[in-house]
Amino acid sequence: MVDKKDRPVGMWILTAVIILFELYYWYPVYTGRYEHMDLVFTFSRLAVLFWSSIVLDIVLLYAITFGFYRRKNWARLYTIFYFSYSGFWALVMMFIVRWKVYERYVFFILYVLVIMYLMLSHVKEYFGKTSETRMPSFAESHVYRYGDYTLFKQEKKLKNGGTQPFYFFSKKISDRGEPCGKPDDYTVGINKKTGMPYLKKKK
Repeated sequence: MVDKKDRPVGMWILTAVIILFELYYWYPVYTGRYEHMDLVFTFSRLAVLFWSSIVLDIVLLYAITFGFYRRKNWARLYTIFYFSYSGFWALVMMFIVRWKVYERYVFFILYVLVIMYLMLSHVKEYFGKTSETRMPSFAESHVYRYGDYTLFKQEKKLKNGGTQPFYFFSKKISDRGEPCGKPDDYTVGINKKTGMPYLKKKK
């Protein structure tokens, strides 16, 4: 699992590139130079497409800032969807409408590169896709499992400066601790309300 402190450099570069692309793409609107501004506030098809694009872009900016920072896999999937959708329209503009062909060609290459990057295995791992489906191989033989739950260990700091181990079960990889084996002086109990297992000291 990739720690938050070890984000791939490409994630920062990708975020910056997308933000710069968005600023460039919408620059004519910001400056009032958009050639169809008179149709934006009507009920025409162009207006619907324009405002739909605005909504999609707002969600994209949320995804690449909050979503990327918090390593949310939905942000990765949405970004892939967004650039797939944008790539489709770039092809339409190039081969059917024949409008700003060279610019749309550059855009299309950018869309493809972004999608390819987000499909890389280490990027999927960063977003938790891999870590939620399997345990790290180095710990596989030492990890204790109870049904679908895996045992984790977290060292909690005490007021006197020492540490005390805290054990808990989880169905997914947790950032709060490391997968571990069951201590010999503990046994497994079941919470009657939630059905979740927990460790308790042997009597």
